[in-house]
Formats: sequence, structure tokens, C-alpha cells
Amino acid sequence: LDEREIQAELDRLREEIRAHDRLYYVLAQPRISDRAYDQLFDRLRQLEAAHPHLVTTDSPTQRVAG
Repeated sequence: LDEREIQAELDRLREEIRAHDRLYYVLAQPRISDRAYDQLFDRLRQLEAAHPHLVTTDSPTQRVAG
């Protein structure tokens, strides 16, 4: 993948994870399993680890658990 494709995948993963977070935490209507969610999150974390210059402060991986 070139950097443009990586950025597009990062954007897609972040958007998808945020949508699932809203469905789960706000609406109490999860649409995917915990395992599927974890796979999305792990893929995002892997891409960000491989390309730290593409990490954004609003990424789901940058949230502080509370």
C-alpha cells in the first residue's frame, strides 16, 4: 500500500470504529460482535504503529480509558 491508500484505510477504520462506539455506548444497539470490533481496532493500532506520523489526536487509539 502506498501512503495515500494507508491514509484512506486509517480514515475508514477510524470512522467505522466511531460509528460502532456510538451504536454500542450511546444507543445500546451494537451491530457487530466484540471480536469483530477488536479486529477493527487491532488493524487500526497496527497501521498507526507502522506509520506513527499518520496518528491523529482524535483517533480512537488515543482515547484515555475512564
